[in-house]
Amino acid sequence: DKQVGFEVDVWKEIGQRSGLKVEHVQAAFSGLFGMVDKGEIDTVANQVSKNEEREKKYNFSIPYCYNPLKIIVPKGNPENIHGLADCVGKKIAVGIGGNEVDIIREKYPNNEIELIAVETGNLLQVSTGKTSGCVQGAAAAAVEIKDHDLPLEIVGDAIYLEEDAYLFAKNQRGDALRDKVDAALKAMHEDGRLSKLSLKWFGYDISKRD
Repeated sequence: DKQVGFEVDVWKEIGQRSGLKVEHVQAAFSGLFGMVDKGEIDTVANQVSKNEEREKKYNFSIPYCYNPLKIIVPKGNPENIHGLADCVGKKIAVGIGGNEVDIIREKYPNNEIELIAVETGNLLQVSTGKTSGCVQGAAAAAVEIKDHDLPLEIVGDAIYLEEDAYLFAKNQRGDALRDKVDAALKAMHEDGRLSKLSLKWFGYDISKRD
C-alpha cells in the first residue's frame, strides 16, 4: 500500500529541494506520453531515454541516470545468445513504446528478429519459455531477477547506453518545471545524493555514465 522505488525516492528529493508538491500517477507505460500531451501529468518517471524523435516533441531535463540495454536469457544460456546477431530468427520480448524497439529495428529492419512487444512482464516471457530472451534496461532487470529469484541471466555487452531524463511539454509550464527539476538534479549529482540512491536500489551507481 505504499509506493517505493528508485524513481519515488528521486522525486521525493526533487520535491524537497525545489518546493514542488509531487503527486504520483500510475498508468500503463504506452499511455504516459499521451497523458503528458493532454496535460494530465507533467512528466514521466520511468527511466525514459532521450532520442531524436522524443526531443523534437519534448524538452528534457539533464540526465539523472545511464541505463545499459542488455539481453536477458534463461539461466545457462541454452541458445548461446551473446548479442543481437545471435537473436536473428528468434523471438525476443521488448516493452511497448520502449527505445529498444527502434534500436533493434534500425539494425534489423526486415523482422530478422521477431519482436514480441508486451506492456509489462518482459522477464516473465523469458522465464516461461515464450521467448528466447528479452531486451531491457540492465539495472531494473538485475534487481527483479534477484528479488524474485528468477532463473535468468544478463548476457553480453550493452546494446545501447540509454541517457535517461525527465521530459516536459514544450510550453511555459513545462519550461518552468524543467528549470526547477534541473536545478535539483544538478545539486543531487554534485552532493552525491543520486549516487546514494542508485547504490541503494541497484547495487551500483547508475547516475554516472562510466
